[in-house]
Amino acid sequence: MRLWHLLLLPLLHAAAVEAVVTPRLDRVRVRINGSEQEIRRKERLELIRGDDLTLLYAVLEGQAKGAEILNFVGYRGEGPRRWQNDDRDIVIPTGGLKKGWSLNKMGNLYKIEARSGDRVHGDITVSLLTPELQSLTLDIKGVQHHLRDGEVLDMGPDDPIQVVDVKTNSSVVDDKVRVEFKDIKNDANRQVELRLLYRSYAFASVYLHTVAK
Repeated sequence: MRLWHLLLLPLLHAAAVEAVVTPRLDRVRVRINGSEQEIRRKERLELIRGDDLTLLYAVLEGQAKGAEILNFVGYRGEGPRRWQNDDRDIVIPTGGLKKGWSLNKMGNLYKIEARSGDRVHGDITVSLLTPELQSLTLDIKGVQHHLRDGEVLDMGPDDPIQVVDVKTNSSVVDDKVRVEFKDIKNDANRQVELRLLYRSYAFASVYLHTVAK
């Protein structure tokens, strides 16, 4: 064996010993609207725009220690946390997530990445559904009216009004939607706004216009 072969063998052996294998992400623990759940690496976290998300910790395969950083890619918090990559233990209001932060730039797919320093352990895909109004049913003097987002309904100034039903693109939103009445003072054709909200996220409005009898 040549001399330079003998010199090279210890170097190759040292490189093999010092090789670092990055542990893979196993699962991520999160809190959604106050309830905790675990999402495994190949699963998808499904949220509705308006949910409050908190990243708690990431478990790595075969490791007692978790990932050092959990980053909701693209999200920027407020104040001194704005430039931090670690988004653990803060409430992320999904109603404010921008389309430009999403994987497809359409605002419905995002990513949570688990890292330790520069080593990436893996990520979780977040699917975000934006509520859309399909129909708001109002009862005015015994007559039902079905309205879509942005439509205006004429009614008498003293007519009683009742919200009968709300249909959206999600049964979860249907069960939790709130309707707020708000006076409009600078528009004679739209005098009352009925604003529809899922949690704190306003996603649609219909309008009432009073007509003298």
